[in-house]
Amino acid sequence: MRLFVTDGKHNATTDLFVYIDDINDNAPQFEKNLYEITIFEEEQNVPKTLFIVKAIDADKQDDSSKIVYRLEGQGVGEFFQVGQYSGEIEVTRPLDRDPPAGVSVWKFIVQAIDDNGHGLIGYADVQVNLRDINDNAPIFASNLFGTIDENRDPGGIYYYFIDLKFWQNPKNIRRKRQKEK
Repeated sequence: MRLFVTDGKHNATTDLFVYIDDINDNAPQFEKNLYEITIFEEEQNVPKTLFIVKAIDADKQDDSSKIVYRLEGQGVGEFFQVGQYSGEIEVTRPLDRDPPAGVSVWKFIVQAIDDNGHGLIGYADVQVNLRDINDNAPIFASNLFGTIDENRDPGGIYYYFIDLKFWQNPKNIRRKRQKEK
C-alpha cells in the first residue's frame, strides 16, 4: 500500500507493508469421516496395509507444521499401527473372528495432529470387518444318546437327524427315528 501525506506545501509518499501471521486455528480435516474395510480373518501376510489416510490443515503449511498421525482404541499397538507421518494404517498380526476370544469388527480412531504433533487434533473413525473363513469343524452342542432294541428285526436302519444350523436353540432340533425294511 502506498501512503501519501501533505502539509499543503510539501508532499511525501512511502510504501506500507502489512504482514499477517497465521495462527493455528484450524484442526486438520480427514478426506473421509469413516475408513472401512473388510478382510479375511487369520490373514498370515502381515504386516499388511489397510489404508493410507490423509488429513489437510487449512492453516499455513511449513516445515514446522507437519501433521502427525496416531491411533486410539481397540487393538491399537497390538494389532494395528499407523505411520507417524505417512498415515499408512497396517494390521500387524493375524486377526481371529471366531468365539470365544475372536472379534468380528474392530473399531478405533485415527488422529491427525498439526504443529508436528503438538497442535490441534482432527479425528476419523476406522472400522475393520473380518470375513469368516472355514477354519473350525462343526460341533455337537451335547452328546447324542439313543437306544436300539436288542431283539429288533434285522436289516432296519435307525438314525437321528439333527439340523446343526439351529443347534443353539434346542427347540429347533428335529429328531427322527425311522425303521426301514
